[in-house]
Amino acid sequence: MCSNLVVRRYSGAMVARRIAVLSLAAATPAFAEVIPIPQGARGGVPTQTLHWESADARATLVLIPGGAGQLGLKQTQTDTRHAFYQSLKKLTDTTAGTPGIDVVLFDSPDSMDINPGGYPASRAAADHLSRIGAVVRFYKQKTGKPVWLMGHSNGAVSITEFLRYDDAEKSPAQVSGLVVSGARKGAYFDARPVGLPVLFLHHERDGCANADPRASVGNFEHVKKTNTSVTEFRFVKGGQPGGGSPCSSGYHMYRGAETEMTDALRSFILSNSR
Repeated sequence: MCSNLVVRRYSGAMVARRIAVLSLAAATPAFAEVIPIPQGARGGVPTQTLHWESADARATLVLIPGGAGQLGLKQTQTDTRHAFYQSLKKLTDTTAGTPGIDVVLFDSPDSMDINPGGYPASRAAADHLSRIGAVVRFYKQKTGKPVWLMGHSNGAVSITEFLRYDDAEKSPAQVSGLVVSGARKGAYFDARPVGLPVLFLHHERDGCANADPRASVGNFEHVKKTNTSVTEFRFVKGGQPGGGSPCSSGYHMYRGAETEMTDALRSFILSNSR
């Protein structure tokens, strides 16, 4: 018998803790960092972005958050605790044998609160849209992968406005697909064909009055008629209502239905990325 053989005995609790640690490590991105993106010729404060890199990425998903659009990212930060962002981070995981997706969180340097008229006009401001363009160009060059834009809630207004925005460097042409998630009713598409894969994602029981699922269905039907690419609508059905504001928690943020949300994102993005 080999004298240097060491046998370790673990209690049930120790085994459970060890499995939990290994599972957490498996879901950790290959690399994470905050990267400031310059505003180029416009100058001004850089746009902070948190990049979660996958070991085998086939695409890059850039999220434009809802609410006021501010995450308050710090230069040394590599993570954020919010459950919604943690669920998106899982897209970087490749342990199931499927390719991963790089995830980028966009942090506006300025608050984009709703104006008194009810429509988040700040989401259509040239400074905001040029920042989105700069981030798209940066990550297109950095990753060499198709870049997708995802707008959640008020962020959906940002990406629909971005389609109408045409800056000097034709940034919209560098976007490979769109995810319109839990969209605020003000997010609308005009008559021009989108020409990109578009996934509409919404919780069927969304309780936020400004994010009525019926408005998203109407947008979907409008885009599907003219889009020259794939257009799909997927309802998220599971989850929990939550105890906070219906526009910042619960079904609107896919609470308890995170896996259902990420499965829909992963399958659609990977199926439509070349």
